[in-house]
Amino acid sequence: MKKTIFFMSIILCSCSKTLDLSTIDFDKPSNSYPLKELNPYRKENQKGHYEITEDKDEVSLVLKDNGERVTNYIFMDETTSQINFSGLKIDKIFGAEVVDYNQKIGFISANIVSKQTPELISYLNKELGKPTEIIYNERLEEILDLGASTILLQTLSHLQKNKKMIWEMMLLIIHNTLFGIKKM
Repeated sequence: MKKTIFFMSIILCSCSKTLDLSTIDFDKPSNSYPLKELNPYRKENQKGHYEITEDKDEVSLVLKDNGERVTNYIFMDETTSQINFSGLKIDKIFGAEVVDYNQKIGFISANIVSKQTPELISYLNKELGKPTEIIYNERLEEILDLGASTILLQTLSHLQKNKKMIWEMMLLIIHNTLFGIKKM
C-alpha cells in the first residue's frame, strides 16, 4: 500500500508543472524555465538554423549547421493546460510554440482562447503602451460575427477607421495586427 501511494504522489507532482509564457526573459538561460519538465504535444530537435537563399527566381530555406542546437516545444490539444500567458488559457487547436536556441528562449508564439482577447489586450496595453504600428484590414460588416473580429472591434473600437458603403453593404476598416515595443 505504501508503494502505491508513493508512486501516485510522484505522478501527481510531476504533472503539476506549468509555465507562464509572459514571465519569460529572453536574456535568461532556457534552463531557468521548466521546459524540459513539461510534456509537450511534440518536441523537435534541430541542428543549425534556417537561412533564406535566392537563386534567380527561386527562394528557398536551407538548414545551416554552425553548431547551434534548437529545440522546438509545440503545445496543442490537452498539453496546452501546462502553459498560459499571464493566466490566460492557450487555445487547444492553434496552441503555442516555444523555441530554445542555444540554451536561450529565442521565440514564443501563443494563441490565446479568443473569448479572453479583451484581457490579453488589457495586459499588452499595460506592458507595451500605445501600439507603435497598426495594420488595417477591410471587412464587410456582415461577416464580423465570424470569429475574433467582433471581439477586437468591441475591445479596440477607438482604433477603428471610418466605415464606407460598398455594394449597399457596410465595409469596415478595422485593425488586424497591432505591434508594440516593450519598454525596458
